Amino acid sequence: MKEENLLALEKQAFQGDAEAQCRLGDVYFFDGDEDDLARSFYWYGMAARRGWAEGQYNLAYQYEQGLGVPQDYERAGSWYKKAALQGHGPAANNLGHLYEIGCGVPQDYREALFWYEQAGRSGDADGQCNAGIMYQFGYTGEADYEQAAYWYAQGAAQGNFIAGELSS
Repeated sequence: MKEENLLALEKQAFQGDAEAQCRLGDVYFFDGDEDDLARSFYWYGMAARRGWAEGQYNLAYQYEQGLGVPQDYERAGSWYKKAALQGHGPAANNLGHLYEIGCGVPQDYREALFWYEQAGRSGDADGQCNAGIMYQFGYTGEADYEQAAYWYAQGAAQGNFIAGELSS
């Protein structure tokens, strides 16, 4: 990013613009060293606390992966949920995964399926594929191949390789 563009972005971020805060977090996150990951965490946190869904998602991801901050699945789940409740598909998918494996939240396949479907309804291909898997293998009861096929077709239409393979 050009120096003048970065300065303008920083000015907006310091003035409280949540979108600019999130974008500045992206600049630091993708730079990749440990100091920059801490800076990205700071800016994502600023955007997240202002209710910016993408900032909440990115903050949750850093907590989940332990990038620039100690790994904390409970906090990751909490921030994913805030973003997911605003319709953020990838956040709903990741929250579903935490419920599926019981990481930071109680393991609950029904809750996992709920969030995968939420992700899928928002257009998230990974959520669509994961919902299909849950239905195909009967994670919440008996297998439902019709629902599995529906979700796989949705994910495959968006280019999700796994959904494409499983829908064939």
